[in-house]
Amino acid sequence: MRKRFHFGLQRLFDIRKRSERKAQQALATLNREKASIEAQLREAEQRRIERLDLHRTDMVGVLNIDMLRMHASISQQQASHARSLLVQRAALEPRIGSAMEDLLEIMKKRRGVECLHDKALMQWKHENRKSERREESEIGMLGRKST
Repeated sequence: MRKRFHFGLQRLFDIRKRSERKAQQALATLNREKASIEAQLREAEQRRIERLDLHRTDMVGVLNIDMLRMHASISQQQASHARSLLVQRAALEPRIGSAMEDLLEIMKKRRGVECLHDKALMQWKHENRKSERREESEIGMLGRKST
């Protein structure tokens, strides 16, 4: 009769796998946040270029001081927004690095328990095969004795 494989450290193994998933999710959240900021930066740069072209066409002919002030104000606002996005992205970098280091450490711990699991499973399979062979030989011997 075969018994099922039981790993004595299964709870610890499950906890390690769960922590790894949480660490992966935390890193993914930070990476999505970074990607969002970078997309906003690209959009801001695209708007800046489009407005720059628009401002150049407005600067032909007679210049209106109020228009110049408005263009300067818009440019300053855009630059300020871009700087704040850059600061946000820069603030994310150490958090992403830290999350990556945490994930790597958690993965190492999980792999350690996983190696123990794999060794225990191989040992269980080996013992099972050995037991089956022993049972088969006993059955074979019993069959010979009855004849």
